[in-house]
Amino acid sequence: MYIKKGGSRSVDHIVEYCSDQEGIGERAASHIYNLYKKSITQKGTFTLVLSGGKTPEVLHRRLVSHDFKSKFSWDRVSIFWGDERYVPWDDPESNYGMAERTLLTHIPIPGENIFPIPTDTDTVSEAAKLYEERLKSFFRKNGAVTGSPPMPVFDLILLGLGKDGHAASLFLDRPIDPHGRSWVEAVTIPPSYPTRERITMTLPVLNSAAHVAFLVSGESKRETLIEVLEGDEPGREKFAAQLVKPCTDIVWFTDIQLHKQRYT
Repeated sequence: MYIKKGGSRSVDHIVEYCSDQEGIGERAASHIYNLYKKSITQKGTFTLVLSGGKTPEVLHRRLVSHDFKSKFSWDRVSIFWGDERYVPWDDPESNYGMAERTLLTHIPIPGENIFPIPTDTDTVSEAAKLYEERLKSFFRKNGAVTGSPPMPVFDLILLGLGKDGHAASLFLDRPIDPHGRSWVEAVTIPPSYPTRERITMTLPVLNSAAHVAFLVSGESKRETLIEVLEGDEPGREKFAAQLVKPCTDIVWFTDIQLHKQRYT
């Protein structure tokens, strides 16, 4: 474990080096379980926000293994998504579809505890509005909110890191308001991506989470990861991921070997 101190104006980064993707899945699953136990003891429930992409699949495989699946009281867990492509759930690009295949159909979680981002609306803006309404309804009944304007406090938000430094579907090709009122927004991402219309949780929501963890795999992301860890001086961020600054440490699970002396 390496620790990158962020200084008085930033967060600390805890870098958990894993030998391969399976190691990422193992370490991240243990992290989730530890936070789950703490949350269940404190308030009896646990809210988890999943990320998309390929790397979370190894985490899901570990969570559905007998060693982990039997440890959770899944009726006390509620699952959400940080972002979604505006495609049908059965589309290969769907984050919900991936989670359904690799996680949800293998655990005894009640359907009412699963909160996918809707993509069957007439427009992507309607999808974002509907998901925000669903989140607000849930947190009015079951969860904590913080700040002004009020934001939901998820127990753990999982994120991925794009090679271009995006997190959820937040990109620095457009202004990102760290103090906005919205919980969910419809966005159009850069043209290099096949599915440009997305629905994403906003930066204030990510930064209000009780805990945030990134899953990062692949040498192609090495330089981006290093810059995100080292170049987060407020106001000079190069990547959207550098704007993610919750009130607690950020934990990074990665198979990218970094220089230990830079993170102690």
